[in-house]
Amino acid sequence: MRCRRFWIGDYNPKFVNHWVFNRILNRPDVNYCHSTFLDNPFISKIEREKILSYQPTEENKINGTVDAYMWNVYGLGLRCVSDHIVFRRWQECDSMPDDYELKVYGMDFGYMADPSTLIEIRVVGNNLYCKELLYKTGLLNKDIYDNIKDIIDYNTYIVADSAEPKSIVELRILGLPIIEATKGPDSIKYGVNKILQYNLFIEKNSLNLQNEIRNYQYMIDKQGNVLNIPVDKDNHLIDPLRYALTKFVR
Repeated sequence: MRCRRFWIGDYNPKFVNHWVFNRILNRPDVNYCHSTFLDNPFISKIEREKILSYQPTEENKINGTVDAYMWNVYGLGLRCVSDHIVFRRWQECDSMPDDYELKVYGMDFGYMADPSTLIEIRVVGNNLYCKELLYKTGLLNKDIYDNIKDIIDYNTYIVADSAEPKSIVELRILGLPIIEATKGPDSIKYGVNKILQYNLFIEKNSLNLQNEIRNYQYMIDKQGNVLNIPVDKDNHLIDPLRYALTKFVR
């Protein structure tokens, strides 16, 4: 708000859908300039050759360096979805539906490095609607309670990470309708596959959740093969989403 004249934003378009495209570039007071590494006279030779190695030329194919995603994003500056992104199809929604078949919350615990989170999900047929309600670091259990006590529906459950039974008991004593998640072998893969069975809708103001959904990826082995195992990273809202869904949807 203290910007007097103008500001400049710079980015690589590694997402197909993003608030930059949807809310910034279409504004009448915004000017868009499309450039690539070839327009940069100061790029180092090493950086230039690295990006050029992704281009689908015959030589690069022989050398095994071709990468369509990296070339489109960092070479051509085009919107592109990575081959190992988990959630490829999802949409923003303005609000959560009033009529639903299932309503439940999911919770994950954190403290300083990781946030404590709460997500609400509602299921309507084959549609899964999600909204983030909490995403904060530095919260003790009493702080978590104070943050969510006035925004949840006490007629449904909060399904929380079973790795912290003490926290679950403390929040239950404070009055929250909280129960532990069900975990087991391959529970992450099972939960993610369950989410993928639905048409996924993310509430428009749930920006942390949208960011996690955009970045959530499958593992890649040393040969560059995509494995059917999600990377256990940046999933502070995705984890409680699968906790809640798999607890009640069989």
